[in-house]
Amino acid sequence: MTSGNDSSKHREAEFVRTVAGVIDSKAKEGAFDRLVIAAAPIALGNFRKLLSDHTKKAVVAELDKDLTNVPTAQLDKHFDGILAV
Repeated sequence: MTSGNDSSKHREAEFVRTVAGVIDSKAKEGAFDRLVIAAAPIALGNFRKLLSDHTKKAVVAELDKDLTNVPTAQLDKHFDGILAV
């Protein structure tokens, strides 16, 4: 039997794995040439492990923050100094 916390961690790991797969696919298609990753610290570490070397070359910045509860209108404040216009 697993605890709810184990189940939650498993779902998060599966989510990160799925997102990393989509990002890798899009990178191979040439959908972007630069990538900024913002994720909670543990998820960010998992992204680093899962992304292909090709995709990692496109990463220009990382933000180790969980922004899931930040209103969309306030997201830009978290990227000040990271994104150049």
